[in-house]
Amino acid sequence: MQTIEHAPTANDLLNDYCAVTYLYSRNRPTCEFTLPSLAERRVIDLKRVVFATWWNVPIDAFSFKDATLTKNGEKYDGKDVRYISLRAEGDDWFGHHFICFVCELPAAGKYKVSIDAIKGPAQAKVQLFRDEAPVGQAVDLYAAERKPVLGEYVATLDLVEGPNKLLFKLVGKNEQSQGMGLDLTNIICERVDK
Repeated sequence: MQTIEHAPTANDLLNDYCAVTYLYSRNRPTCEFTLPSLAERRVIDLKRVVFATWWNVPIDAFSFKDATLTKNGEKYDGKDVRYISLRAEGDDWFGHHFICFVCELPAAGKYKVSIDAIKGPAQAKVQLFRDEAPVGQAVDLYAAERKPVLGEYVATLDLVEGPNKLLFKLVGKNEQSQGMGLDLTNIICERVDK
């Protein structure tokens, strides 16, 4: 039995650890030793992958000026909710403020992308971009009071096996919003073509 804890793909963080346990029996086991058929041993790729942006999802790039990036947490209904927070003012050098995450998927395919975030009085409208072109509709994260929102649909995309760059831009704000913020908890990629 082998256990590996606390690491993304390739187990390349300093806090990785691994344990191997050997189990011995006094007498020869009486079970069948032949391998199951290849079809029974195949790897089944995950249909739904959740990327916790507040923890260790790589950031490929974010705004060049007038923006701050922090990791934070708040309590909602007695539960700790962690998030990565992008706060922006004005425009970035090349237009909208942005943050780009690298999300590594186990298989190529069509994925529904959604987010878990915090809505609030100083939140922006966020939209997913691909090759600098918007995909899906802008999501308005404004609310009169701060509250978590789960599974907010962003877009459906063809994504590759391995690293995918998901670029989120702050494309404006609700007329009642007092700021340009994005408090992002998770990015969810759910396979829809299988």
